[in-house]
Amino acid sequence: MKLAYVETDGRRFVAVRKGANFVDLSRSPLRWNKGLTDLLALGPDGLAAARSAVASADGSSLVDPAAVTYLRLNEPHCVTCVGSNYAAHIRERAKPFPKEPSCFLKGLPAFVAHRQPLERPGNSEQFDYEAELVIVVGRAGRHVPIERALDFVAGYTLMNDGSVRDFQERYSNITLGKNFPASSALGPEMVTADDVPPGAHGLRISTRINGSTAQDSNTADLVFDVPMLVSLVSHTVGLRPGDLIATGTPSGVAAGMTPPKWLKAGDEIEMSIEGVCTLSNIVVDALVAPAGHGYDRAAYAPKVLR
Repeated sequence: MKLAYVETDGRRFVAVRKGANFVDLSRSPLRWNKGLTDLLALGPDGLAAARSAVASADGSSLVDPAAVTYLRLNEPHCVTCVGSNYAAHIRERAKPFPKEPSCFLKGLPAFVAHRQPLERPGNSEQFDYEAELVIVVGRAGRHVPIERALDFVAGYTLMNDGSVRDFQERYSNITLGKNFPASSALGPEMVTADDVPPGAHGLRISTRINGSTAQDSNTADLVFDVPMLVSLVSHTVGLRPGDLIATGTPSGVAAGMTPPKWLKAGDEIEMSIEGVCTLSNIVVDALVAPAGHGYDRAAYAPKVLR
């Protein structure tokens, strides 16, 4: 089952794929008028109710996907991201293989939805893309053992983890370079875990920039797999329904090229994960800070760094 959060005619609702159409859950027998995070909070029973409602839905609840505007998939409490987690990507960046996952958090203002513009920061020339498989948490949990971790996964979606490399590399922590407003994208759909292989293993993941292939890999290249990451997060920030865990990006990013092919205004990005969804966005230039209001590293850096 594939679910999205969309808008049409001023109404926002959870939509579920049924053949070539969407079923509007707010007009289905379920009469669901809340968002996807609230549906996931019901646990497996919520998804089962949605599946039953779709099976019995009549024509009055069908919506043409071409007539909707995709919204950000959900409103998670926490977005945990994992870096350096594909073997080939680690090699292309000439970094040592990690002994433990390296994690950081992303805030919701960093994300736009499918077909919405991605903003290239005006104070950077090193805007990069990263296609990532994203775990959608389905149950609350703490201290979950690896062998039970998949029981806490509702499904999977796709993220473009927009990366502002000069800010990312400048500081000891990469968080600033990963959280520019509207620099990342999420969605457009979540596929339930029962519709893909266990742990989303062996799925093709790819990126095309202006029609040319940039990334083409497989989730089998993950260094730390889905069960391990879910268990890790459960032992640290905890698991809550709707929370997201981004699993890292494969090789083929701009920063790994010689010379790097940084994103520029007008670039069209299309990312896909086999059996999950396809995410498309166009890059635009963000507003440039007025003269005298830009970031001046010399002015803000500690004296010892000048």
